[in-house]
Amino acid sequence: MKRVDKFWESMKTETDETGGRKFQHLPEFMQGILTIPHSSAHCERIFSCVRKNRTDTRASIGQETLQSLLVLKTKPGKPCDRVMGYTKESLRALKSCYKDSLEKYKKH
Repeated sequence: MKRVDKFWESMKTETDETGGRKFQHLPEFMQGILTIPHSSAHCERIFSCVRKNRTDTRASIGQETLQSLLVLKTKPGKPCDRVMGYTKESLRALKSCYKDSLEKYKKH
């Protein structure tokens, strides 16, 4: 069975006896309908995650930081696997570099 979106995409090329488009606006309309979510569960999960991250003690958390946290938390899998393009070794090296810079800062 075809995917519904592919079916409506193929309906754009249907022609009538005169060679004109059989359905003028219906395929675009139906593809627009398909973009409407079936429920609000995903939005509710995001709102819940925002409430858990932006608390009274973390009221000054920046928009960019909050956005990054939400992206990481909504991706499935292990945290190391969630960060695109980084291997465990490269994350370990970054952590080590950060630790070294903190130690240098403490000495000054």
